[in-house]
Amino acid sequence: MQIVEKSVFALRAARHTLTSADGMTVATLFPMIHIGTESFYRQVYDDAGSHDVMLVEGVRSPVVALLTSSYRWMNTARLGLIVQPRSPVDGTVKARVVHADLTRIEFNHEWRRVPLWMRVLAALVAPLLGLIRRFTASRESIAKNLELEDRLSAKEILLWDPQFAVFKQCVLGARDERLIAKLGNEIDRRSEPERLNIAVVYGAQHMRAVLSELRRRGFQTTGSSWLTVFTFD
Repeated sequence: MQIVEKSVFALRAARHTLTSADGMTVATLFPMIHIGTESFYRQVYDDAGSHDVMLVEGVRSPVVALLTSSYRWMNTARLGLIVQPRSPVDGTVKARVVHADLTRIEFNHEWRRVPLWMRVLAALVAPLLGLIRRFTASRESIAKNLELEDRLSAKEILLWDPQFAVFKQCVLGARDERLIAKLGNEIDRRSEPERLNIAVVYGAQHMRAVLSELRRRGFQTTGSSWLTVFTFD
């Protein structure tokens, strides 16, 4: 199943809807790309905000600010794009907004488990990449390597390096675990006989874990559509 598609015309994110076996819980997935058009984010937040519950990401940490400089420092105005806006806060949309990510303290705890040399390398490479992209990035270069399916690609398998497992656990695995726990809490707390509509607005890489958990719970895909992140014209 495709999560993010890159064609010759555009970068698109899949909006998948999965429904529980009893038909009473519906989860809609919104894979997020952190650079896109304003219209893409408006469409996602308006749609997700109309659900009953909206699970969102976000770690407010100096470490995360440094790591995300790799894309936040790009000249988005020149590209006609924007950095992903912060998610709506609870009370500003119809949905009950649930922060489904690690806290700053929790993330920093995971970060300290990463070997020092790897932390130093990331601290040097991320801003350097951000500066390079500021002057050289195009929409096509941003979209490069963002294509994603629910299963690991052959390239991902071949490039797997066990020494980076701790780093991946920090930025992906631990956050996946928290997201799955929050999602499970919302599914399990549904009050009979109410129908529950859950929106998951999270980075595309985390959608593999969400799909796996929903399938484990017996959810089936009942609808899919594409949202254009940006075009290449």
